Amino acid sequence: MSHTALACEEALRALRASYTPPSGFGASFVQMYRDPFGRIYIAPQASEPYLHLIGPGDNEPDVARVALEGLRLPRRIQRTIPHYPNYALGPLAGSACDTLMITGNALVPSTMAGIRLYPNPAHDLIRLEMEFEGEKQLNLFNALGQAVYSLHTSSASVEIELSGLAAGLYFIQARRQGRLLGGVKFLKR
Repeated sequence: MSHTALACEEALRALRASYTPPSGFGASFVQMYRDPFGRIYIAPQASEPYLHLIGPGDNEPDVARVALEGLRLPRRIQRTIPHYPNYALGPLAGSACDTLMITGNALVPSTMAGIRLYPNPAHDLIRLEMEFEGEKQLNLFNALGQAVYSLHTSSASVEIELSGLAAGLYFIQARRQGRLLGGVKFLKR
């Protein structure tokens, strides 16, 4: 048995010994999912609105933080892990590890609410053509919703350099005085 498998077994034994489930249910931990940041999500067997969570310790590689009922969910689940795609992997078409479910390489329409973006997918540069004139704020977000680039412009066409960004899914929003003018998604390879 591998070192990782032994660590998981030890963590499960500790969970079973320390967890008191809701009345009428036994303590079982059915499915596990490891995210790109090393956290392990565990589904309970009963229909519950939470997942247990095991996260890595801060500075100690052999220490884990266990959070029983650590992730509250908007509704009850039963014996399953909701689909959480691992965007850090990127598309691995045909692989059992492909969590993005991209089934082809056709170009994605890149026009939405007055914004045209090309090329899509992109490598090092994208060009935006917008139907709205005047001052606007362009914000570029990664798949986690984190702002990675921002630009004030009054031009109807803009080029944005992408070479410093990781491959993945991105979204651009155009706003004027806080009001959303439009948005478009693209894939950076």
